[in-house]
Amino acid sequence: MAPPLSASQAVQHYREREEAYFNALTPDAQTFLAHHGLTAADSFLFGEFAFVLLGLKPCLLVDLPGFVAEQYYDRVLDPLQPMLAALDLCLRRIDHPLMSPEMPTLEGMLLIYQNHQHNRVATAALRDSASITEETLRRLLDYPGTLPADESQLETMVEVIYYIHMRDSSAENQSLALTTYAAQESELGQVREHFKRYQEACRLKLGMELLLLVRRPVLS
Repeated sequence: MAPPLSASQAVQHYREREEAYFNALTPDAQTFLAHHGLTAADSFLFGEFAFVLLGLKPCLLVDLPGFVAEQYYDRVLDPLQPMLAALDLCLRRIDHPLMSPEMPTLEGMLLIYQNHQHNRVATAALRDSASITEETLRRLLDYPGTLPADESQLETMVEVIYYIHMRDSSAENQSLALTTYAAQESELGQVREHFKRYQEACRLKLGMELLLLVRRPVLS
């Protein structure tokens, strides 16, 4: 019987599946992502997977558009199902209309969450309800910031990014975002506390050095 995977090995397996998929995206898929304001580099979720595996956040929400989401399931998630089960992680599809203030619908999206923690937040999202509050969604994804409540708060909104440096074939550092969320300037204290907790866990358990960027978003 093979020994259980360490957290770093599991994250590496997830990352390798993602790289194999996103590095071989067809031109049609790249164009489709671009139409939705995304690139392949924006779409990696191995960092979010790591945060769930380490018990830092309750859930990973797979929010990719259209046929890319189906391909992602077929080529990344489905082959990893035995590993997810061995790690006591659940993979579920939201199979009913579910609205949030931020997203018109979460129907069809996938959730990965820890089963052994009796994850009430994840279970609530899978119930047959029509809507989910911003507060529940924040707890579901463990985001310490809030979205603007009105136009005046657009002026005080910041974009928060947790990222890592990667070396490419030319040995130059490339930045890769692992998670992004919105916050208000008044919430930056709790944002930094949140980041420090994530940074320490990733450093100790994964040997991954997480970095923080806070910036003003470009609003169209």
